[in-house]
Amino acid sequence: MIGADFSLTIPAPLLPFDALGSSEVEDMTFRIALTALSLSLAPFAAVAECSGHEQKVQSCAPGSAWDAENKSCVKQITS
Repeated sequence: MIGADFSLTIPAPLLPFDALGSSEVEDMTFRIALTALSLSLAPFAAVAECSGHEQKVQSCAPGSAWDAENKSCVKQITS
C-alpha cells in the first residue's frame, strides 16, 4: 500500500448562530455583551462596598491616655 491516498474531508462545524434568525442573533449578542460587562465590573463593586470599614485604634505610650477633644495622647496625672 505504498502511495495510497488517505484523504479525509472534515465537514465545517455549524456555528450556534447558524440556526437562528437575525433578531435572535442580535439578542444573543447583546446578552453576551451585557454579561461580559457585568462580570468585568463586579470586582469594582466589591471593592467599593468594602471601603471605609476599617477602624484605626489609637494607642498611647504607658502613662498616657487618648484625649478625644485634642485628638492626641496626653500624660495622665495620678495622685
